[in-house]
Amino acid sequence: MRFITVLTLFLFPILAMAKVNFYAQTNHFSLREGEEWSWEKTVKTPKIKWNNKKPKKSQYDSNEYYVWGTMGRYGTISAFGSKIKPIIVEFDSSQNYSESDIGVDVYTIDQLFNKKELTKVKSNCSVNANSGRMWPDEYQHFYKWHKKGFQPLYIAARKFVSGTFNGGITINYTIVDDFNNFNHEYADGVERYFSSSSKEITCKILK
Repeated sequence: MRFITVLTLFLFPILAMAKVNFYAQTNHFSLREGEEWSWEKTVKTPKIKWNNKKPKKSQYDSNEYYVWGTMGRYGTISAFGSKIKPIIVEFDSSQNYSESDIGVDVYTIDQLFNKKELTKVKSNCSVNANSGRMWPDEYQHFYKWHKKGFQPLYIAARKFVSGTFNGGITINYTIVDDFNNFNHEYADGVERYFSSSSKEITCKILK
């Protein structure tokens, strides 16, 4: 009995630090060779509480359609595209400063993806925190996501810091099947305006 008590006390901090992962949700968008995303498959993503399962026309662009839903307490999923199919998939996670001033419960990239499947890629749109190109503590990183037996996809991880007490911390994880789609008008979660330039730039991979 004493051994069990001691073991429990030893393991408790480790168990408390363990965070749920959302691999089932992100892996749902893996594509086999020749496969494309579809609205029908998108709304079958497991354990999502959908706001709308039927693609809804954007009020800002008559050619843009979207679906979105919630994923756990601090996350959402959205897909944007044409009436025919999604082009952009975005997982977002946010937490208000009133709960945590460091966004302790904002979903990390480790919770959404198996990092063994990710390779960081350098882009002219890559930004490290406190680089002066964005607000302090904000960043934007790009990854190639290559699951064995599937097409390579690309991920942009963008951290936003907004407001003061009433604001909070958000991280957007945008997934595309072609890096150039980060420049698509529907890719709102990807930053293409920087303090060093007054014009929108085209994101590309740097060698």
